[in-house]
Amino acid sequence: MKTSARWLFAAASLTLLLSIGPAFAQEAPDAGPCAAVGYDPACDVDHDGDIDIFDIQLTSGRWGQAGVWTSDNAHDHLGQTWTGVNNPLTIQGSFNAPGFAPLVLSNSFAGGDGLKIQSSAGDGIQVSSATFAGVYVESTNGVGFHVNSAGTYGVATSNTAYDGVRVRLAGQNGVSAESTSADHYGGLFYNSTAGGAGLYARSGDTLAPDIVLGGNNSGSDDGRLVSQPSYPGSDIMLQSNDEVWLYLDDDNDADAGNFVILNSANTNVFSVNESGNMVAAGTKSAVVETEQHGQRLLYAMESPQNWFEDFGGGQLAGGQATIAFEPIYAQTVNLAEPYRVFLTPLGDCPLYVAEKTPTSFTVRAMGGQTCDIAFDYRIVALRKGYEEVRLEAAEVIED
Repeated sequence: MKTSARWLFAAASLTLLLSIGPAFAQEAPDAGPCAAVGYDPACDVDHDGDIDIFDIQLTSGRWGQAGVWTSDNAHDHLGQTWTGVNNPLTIQGSFNAPGFAPLVLSNSFAGGDGLKIQSSAGDGIQVSSATFAGVYVESTNGVGFHVNSAGTYGVATSNTAYDGVRVRLAGQNGVSAESTSADHYGGLFYNSTAGGAGLYARSGDTLAPDIVLGGNNSGSDDGRLVSQPSYPGSDIMLQSNDEVWLYLDDDNDADAGNFVILNSANTNVFSVNESGNMVAAGTKSAVVETEQHGQRLLYAMESPQNWFEDFGGGQLAGGQATIAFEPIYAQTVNLAEPYRVFLTPLGDCPLYVAEKTPTSFTVRAMGGQTCDIAFDYRIVALRKGYEEVRLEAAEVIED
């Protein structure tokens, strides 16, 4: 009997609403209790400006077969697909504890996404204003935030007092975004406040990278860091409160690691390899401060072989002196190979090098004179390990 009475009431209500609805059709705002007199916005359940059978169906759908009323916060729409044009789902209000958000999604399936946007011709998600996080993902074993395809921005947030997008405790990628436009970016981060950083990245410890660049299925994609290409004057600055380290050939594979600087013609103008060998196409200079002429450049001398020099002085006694090599200098050069000694007498007595050994050299006065003068010397010896290097061909390293 209850079921029959309920359907009789619905049929009578439908007849009344269909007879009066079109004459009073208008924009339907939210309203109070539904009155079956004229057009009442509260009766316009689907907010389409009229009262018809769809409003009755939506209203009666709130009753279960057993006559149980389903409240607003107990709907089960799982498995349904909502489609339409120009009728977005709007959730509006003031949301406090426990969720602090107009929409709370929870996925207990291991590896499941918290939120996934499959395809969008415009923005995947747009947050215009938020007092705290624009998008917040607390914990997930899968991807914290996944936008598969979007015509413009995958995620767009603005006017957020705290985080634009915040993902916490994601079992896989915190945020995964991919762009198919060569003129745009996989991720765009912008801070409009002076002094504010555009992007912050932190790894789990000092051994893990904070930022990973490059990488594709072929394994040949370079990690590339560039300034804004459309701004000719844009620079790249590395700033540190302590040291800056560069690791070359960190995986210790067969390929030689090089730190290379290329000019606009794609020509190598400076490089350092993993062995520490440095090559420069230009001059190598030291900046020296002068008292009256400001800073000036002093240039390094070049040689076809790898020589190390040492300088010193000695004193003849009875026309002879033996000079022992300084021990530290002797360990940097190969004194078993021919080395050069240049003498400058500091008196009226000609000198010559009478003997050379791997530990010392002997100086004597010419003609058997017994001069007791002082002298200066310059020693030039081949660097240890580079004895055979002479005018070596330059290695061409290009991008």
